[in-house]
Amino acid sequence: MAVVLHHGPVRAVVAPERGCEVQSLTWHGTELLFQAHWNPAPLPSPPASAASWEAAWHGGWQIALANVGEPCIVGERAHGFHGDASIAPFELLGSSATTLGAAWRDPDGLLIERHLDVAPSGIRARTEILNTAATPQPLLAMEHLILGGPLADEDAVIELAGGTVQPQTWAGEFDGPPVPWPTGHDALSGRPLSRFAVVQDLGERSAVVRGGGVRVTLSFTHPHLWLWQEGCASTAPPWDGRTACLGIEPSTAPRADGLRAAIDRGEALWLEPAASFVTHLELEIT
Repeated sequence: MAVVLHHGPVRAVVAPERGCEVQSLTWHGTELLFQAHWNPAPLPSPPASAASWEAAWHGGWQIALANVGEPCIVGERAHGFHGDASIAPFELLGSSATTLGAAWRDPDGLLIERHLDVAPSGIRARTEILNTAATPQPLLAMEHLILGGPLADEDAVIELAGGTVQPQTWAGEFDGPPVPWPTGHDALSGRPLSRFAVVQDLGERSAVVRGGGVRVTLSFTHPHLWLWQEGCASTAPPWDGRTACLGIEPSTAPRADGLRAAIDRGEALWLEPAASFVTHLELEIT
């Protein structure tokens, strides 16, 4: 059952049973998250393939854990696309008019607590991952934040304090040489448009998105920023050439090829028993 958080001009609709996703985020009545134009399929059972995950996705903002990107196998564990936490039923720990807490434990013993707080100026997400297992556990984490409405229009722009842009395929393969920010990645004009890249070596762990008179400032703890810029170019289902959205996704992963590949490259985070890892993402809206 969805929970509505509201404070002044900010309203968020959160679904704990669907990965504690933020289904809607409005500011003075304007929707800021992408809303799917298709009828979503039922949530798949984990581990989900990319196709089944996308068919059940209806937009919004999810937390991706402990895998990010492509499905993979680590040891005897199969990790689904964007991690099981993104589609898992979280237990509601408590909520008020402005706050919500929820938790889920993954099969390997990672206890994930998600806390959301809304204020008249925006929304803040705090996620703590605690290793309750007796052995070290690897993980990747990402905020699957997909903006829509005025923030995905052709006049929308992205501002970063520097960085290196690495174009990639959806499977995480390099799709061209790295280039300095922005090198054309700071604007959504020129439809049809569809591209994916990861910005590394960020000058600051923050970003600004402006469009339609709305300004959103993101502040985050993650070292990388994924950019999915979709302007009605992808014609395969469910996108059907009608999808306009902006994925601006703070991530611990510099590649989209999944946890197994990140472990092999030494890029995964390892949590020792009883150790925890905390991430933050704050959106200030003006």
